[in-house]
Amino acid sequence: MGIKTDILEALELKLKELPWAKSVEWKRIRLMAGDFADHDVPAIQFYAGATNYTHFIGRLEASTEISIELVMMQTSASVVEPQDVMNYAEDIELKIGESPNLGIPGMVHLKYLSDEIDLHTIEPYYYVRLTFAAIYHKRFSGC
Repeated sequence: MGIKTDILEALELKLKELPWAKSVEWKRIRLMAGDFADHDVPAIQFYAGATNYTHFIGRLEASTEISIELVMMQTSASVVEPQDVMNYAEDIELKIGESPNLGIPGMVHLKYLSDEIDLHTIEPYYYVRLTFAAIYHKRFSGC
């Protein structure tokens, strides 16, 4: 496996520790709100985006964007309040902060870049996107 896969798998294990997360996935991304059933939410899904490289003598420093989406849904059994959405997003930040390099050799850390909380989506769904940069080093024998 490559380091990107290692990062995503370690992140999955870390986020599955959140007691309220009913679904944590990166291998299957759901694109439509209707793809989530009541028993799937709150859900966390994430994916790796673009990677930027900086060349140094004997190594590369890579920065891969990781987008983490929190999906919450209001049901007859549970009401979603704006503070719930923000609190769960903070739980994700804090969980990652416990071990920002995820215990992976060569991984520097997951750098928190931004969040985008959308409280105006079509009810009953609420979304938050947290963006991190996975910064890691790769050795090579080039010039």
